[in-house]
Amino acid sequence: MAGVTTLQDQLYAGARSAPDGHSAGRRRTLDTEPGTLDTIVDLGGNTGLAAAYFTARYRPRRLVTVEPIAESRTVLRHNAALSGMPWSIEDCAVAGQAGELEFAVTVAAITVEQLLDRHRIDHVDLLEVDVEGSEVDIFAAPQPWMNRVDRIVLEVHDKYIDGDIVRTTMKQAGFRRIAPRLPDPVGFNPVELYVREGLPA
Repeated sequence: MAGVTTLQDQLYAGARSAPDGHSAGRRRTLDTEPGTLDTIVDLGGNTGLAAAYFTARYRPRRLVTVEPIAESRTVLRHNAALSGMPWSIEDCAVAGQAGELEFAVTVAAITVEQLLDRHRIDHVDLLEVDVEGSEVDIFAAPQPWMNRVDRIVLEVHDKYIDGDIVRTTMKQAGFRRIAPRLPDPVGFNPVELYVREGLPA
């Protein structure tokens, strides 16, 4: 992607790669050497475009992606095969509590902690989150699993939820928000990059 130079720019660009019109520019700003993302977890994988970007750019050793909708998951599996690297694909949603969620259909839901434990992940370089408003439950309060995560790229659906609940939790959990160099496109949900305190940005 032309003009995308820093890790922060690349993370925003990858997060804006969703097929719902959001590819219109999550290009922004983490001045760390690229190629340092060993483990990536993608919550709300959709058809896998963000995961494909992160795979091509960073060649992570591990990538886990979660997608509860069967139709999207079919395309996700196809894109995983094209990526040339093994993705672990979970056919469930992620929520604040394990159980079920209602989309067009009822789907099983697990917590982030359960997901990380299932895959024996102790450290996450990047957590990408686009869960259509469920972030208000996932990030309702600081959780122990958040200590395993270095960076979070998070789409905040303010039109569905009180996004300030999420932002407050991020601060309380020891993350700082990195301001984008460019504003979000008009009409899109804000995509926000959070980095654990003490890491360079």
